[in-house]
Amino acid sequence: MKEFFAPYISELLTGVVAAIIAWVSKSKVTRKVEDAELTKHIQAIYKDMIADTDRLIDQNTKEISELKLKLVEKDLYWEKKIQEVESKWSNKYNGLQRENNTLKKRISELEKHP
Repeated sequence: MKEFFAPYISELLTGVVAAIIAWVSKSKVTRKVEDAELTKHIQAIYKDMIADTDRLIDQNTKEISELKLKLVEKDLYWEKKIQEVESKWSNKYNGLQRENNTLKKRISELEKHP
């Protein structure tokens, strides 16, 4: 039986080696295809992430603009209130000062005329 297979051993070994090389080559090609698909998937996720980030930036920019406007409105409101309070206290102070001056005059008149 050895004599029967002996002339074909080189062809058998060549076939086995060719099968191993084909399997290794196929696995390399398969890995490259899988890597390409994975890269494509990662790029799609990255693109979605960038679009979402752009949307959030636009939303935050709009919110910041609205908050700045509210801040300006509040500043104007409080400036008006402060002016009203200052005016009110200024009027009270001026009234008290006039009254004090009047009383001082009366006291000085009373001291002059005993």
